[in-house]
Amino acid sequence: MAKTSGSQDEIQLINDHTDFGYWYNEMNSDDQFVRYMTEIYKKRHLNIYMNKQQNTKMNHHTRFNTQSSANRQQVTRQLPQLMDHPITFDHIQEIHCRHHHQNQISKTSITERATRSSPSSTPRRPHEITPSAPPQISTTVKTFHLPTAHLKRAVANNLPCFCIKFDNNITQRSIPPAMKVARWIRQKVQQQSSESIGDFSILIPVDTDRYKFGVTSKNDFLLLWHCKWPNEMDNIDVEIQQPRSLPDCCALVVRYALTDLSNEFVYREITKLISSASSYSKISYHRTRSTNDYRFCIADTNEYEEIFKIGRIAIGHLLLPITAFLPDLKLAYCSNCWMIGHTKPECKMNPRCRKCLDNWELNHHCQKPILCAQCEDPHLSTSIECSVVYNYRITLKDQVKRAINDGLISQPSINQKR
Repeated sequence: MAKTSGSQDEIQLINDHTDFGYWYNEMNSDDQFVRYMTEIYKKRHLNIYMNKQQNTKMNHHTRFNTQSSANRQQVTRQLPQLMDHPITFDHIQEIHCRHHHQNQISKTSITERATRSSPSSTPRRPHEITPSAPPQISTTVKTFHLPTAHLKRAVANNLPCFCIKFDNNITQRSIPPAMKVARWIRQKVQQQSSESIGDFSILIPVDTDRYKFGVTSKNDFLLLWHCKWPNEMDNIDVEIQQPRSLPDCCALVVRYALTDLSNEFVYREITKLISSASSYSKISYHRTRSTNDYRFCIADTNEYEEIFKIGRIAIGHLLLPITAFLPDLKLAYCSNCWMIGHTKPECKMNPRCRKCLDNWELNHHCQKPILCAQCEDPHLSTSIECSVVYNYRITLKDQVKRAINDGLISQPSINQKR
C-alpha cells in the first residue's frame, strides 16, 4: 500500500480521469488498488444504466444524490458480491435493447386488447359481456321503392273540389249534362267578378244527383269561393257545396309569438289587420319551444299579397315575421285497408274500420281498441308514432329530393320570404 498512502492530491488527480486503461497502467504494481478502482468504475456504469432504466419506466430521475455517505459505503461494500464478472458497454446495450423490446411487446398487446374490446371492432363472441360498451338495440328498417306516381302525389298541391247538388226529386235522366253545368258555372262567376275562370281540373257526376268540379289555379279557386251562387239552374233547385276550408296555398304563418299571449288575443290582433283572415290554428311541434307559431288563411288575394310583401305584423307590441305555410309531403295510403304504399283504386281487400281494422259495415260501431295496420301497435295506421310510417316518410323525402334534382318531377313554387 505504498501508493495508497501517498499524497491525497495525486489520488484526486487520478480520480479526475475517466480512462480505465490509464489507471490500470499507473497502478499496475498495486493489486488491491486496482481492484478498488475497478469496483468504482463498475459502480459508475451501473448507476448510469439504472438511471436510464428508471427514467424509461418511472419517467423521473432516481435520487442517488440524496443518499447518505453511509448508504454509499454500504452499496460499495456489496458490489464485489453482486459483480463478479466485468461489465462492458456492449453487454449493457444488449440488456437495454432487450428491455425496450419487451416494453414494446407489452404496449402492443395492451393496444390490441383495447381494440378488440372497443364497440367499433368486429362482433363479440356469443354470451360475451362487455360492461363498458352500451347495449345496442337492433332495429329492422323496411326499405321502400316508391314509383314516380307516388312522388308526384307527394308534392302535388291539388286544390279542393266543389260540388253542385240538384233536387232530390229529380231523376238521373233529368240532370243537366256536364257541358251545360260547366257553361252555367262560368257565366255566374263572370257576372259577379267580371273575370273568367280557366280550365276545370275535374267535372264528373257523383251519385245520382251531384257533380264534382274543381279548378287548377289559386285565383280561379278564390273566384269560386267568393261567388254567390243562385238556388236554381234552369228551374231546377241546386245547392253549391264548398270545401270545408281554404287550401294551403292561401295560408300564412305568424312566427315567434310569445307564449304569454293567449290564442284568442293573437287571433283578435290578426283579424284587426286582415279582415279576410280565417281558419286560425296553433301549430304543434314535437319538441318544446319558447315561442308559438300560428297558421291562418286569407281569402282575399290582395290582402294576401300585401301582407306577404310587408312580411311583418304587430302583435303584443312586437313586430313578428310572417312566412308562407309549407305543406308536408303527402303519403300514399289506402283509405280502404289503411296500408301505406298504394291507394284505394289499387286495393283488393274489403273495406276496414280506420280504428279497429274490422270489416266495415253500414251499422259498424267501433268498440275494440285502436290498432295500426302497419305494425299492429295501439295507434292509428298513419300516425308518426309508427316506425313503418316514420321510415316511409324519411324515404319519401329523400327520393322526392333526388327526383326534383334529376328533373323527374317538379315541385310547385312557393314564395318564401324570411
